[in-house]
Order: sequence, then structure tokens, then C-alpha cells
Amino acid sequence: MLLIDDRENPKVINKLFMSIGDRDLDDAGQAQKIRLESGDYVIGSLGIEAKEINDLYNSIVGLGRTRTINDQLDDMLNSYTDAMLVVYGTQLKPFIRGKSNRQMYAKQVARMQRVILNYKMDLHRRYPNLKFMQFDTMDEFVAFLVRTATQEKMSSVASSRLPRVSKDARIQALSSLPGVSVRIAEDLMKEFGSLPQMMKARVTQKDLMKIKGIGRQKARMLLTLRESY
Repeated sequence: MLLIDDRENPKVINKLFMSIGDRDLDDAGQAQKIRLESGDYVIGSLGIEAKEINDLYNSIVGLGRTRTINDQLDDMLNSYTDAMLVVYGTQLKPFIRGKSNRQMYAKQVARMQRVILNYKMDLHRRYPNLKFMQFDTMDEFVAFLVRTATQEKMSSVASSRLPRVSKDARIQALSSLPGVSVRIAEDLMKEFGSLPQMMKARVTQKDLMKIKGIGRQKARMLLTLRESY
């Protein structure tokens, strides 16, 4: 599931809904818009702060912002097990008051590039546990979110299908036998209390077949263990 802050770029939100569906409109949708306390996107344990390249610059210098990028990243690292800063876009659009010419425009673009580069070069030292990615376009960023959300869903499904395991040595021993699951092994121990009790001569094939999942063949196989036991 991809959670999206409701204040995020509407263009990105619409592209995501078109790609993986809106959970509020379709139960099969993998994206949902909500108000996040920290970050712009959440996928599993991963929190993502996303910045369009011009938004990144403004956040670094605090232009038109009540909080800087550092404030936002501090919140991210305190809120999520994994935190990531993603920057997308390459076209810088400097804000110049009054009339401007090409020279002024180029000078401001160069300044923006320098500020952003210095910030990125210092990012790992300041935030060693923060992941960082950059994409040339918004569409590339959307594709990344879609792929990451889809992989997270597949991973969750795969994890839910992993076989059960037990720390009980008796259960481990029984469930290592062909056709004996952890559940069957647990039911055997509940019924007989211990392996020695189950191996006693008075325990019959019929007794073993009372356990759900044990037929004649499994019961006979279990009874043959008496000699080795």
C-alpha cells in the first residue's frame, strides 16, 4: 500500500491513482491519500520526502517556507524505520524580482545549482542513515513509487505464505518428517504430551488417525519410528 500526503503535488497523485488505483474508490487500489504527519509518501516501513528540484532549493534556503528541508528530514528519521529523500526534475526556474535579463537569469541558475550541489555533497555526513535518489523527470519518480509499492505488496504476500516454524525441538523433529506439518506435529504433542508417550506400544494406528491430517499411511510411518526411537 502506498500512502500519499494529501498536500502533495496533484499531478503526481493523479498519475499514481491512474497507475495503481485509488483505494478510496476501489478496494483493489494500492494508493490512498491521507494527511501524513511526516513525509510525503509511505510504503511499508519506508517514509519518503519528495522534492521537485526547485522545491528542494527553496527548502534549503528557506524561501517561502516556515520549515527547512533539514527540519523535514529530522522528522522523517524520527518517524520511520527507513527514510528516503527523493528529488525529481532538472529544470531550474529562478525567481527574480522586477525585470531580468539573460545574464541575471544565468547567474541565479548557477547559484541555485551551487547551493543544491553543496547540500547533496554534505547530505551523507549530516544524515548517514538517510537514503537518497534523484530522477530526471516526474514520470520516472512516479514509476519508482509504483514499482516500490508493487514489490512491497508482493513481498507481503510472499511472507504470508511462508511455512510456519516452531522453536519447540519436539515439533521441529516431527515436522521434519514427510507429510507432517507444524500444525499436525503440534496436535500430536497436545494429544500425547511427549514423544515417549506417542512411541509407547499401546498407541495404535487408530489412535494416531484421530489427529486431523493423519491418514493410514502417515500413521504407519509414525509407528515405524518406534524401532529407531
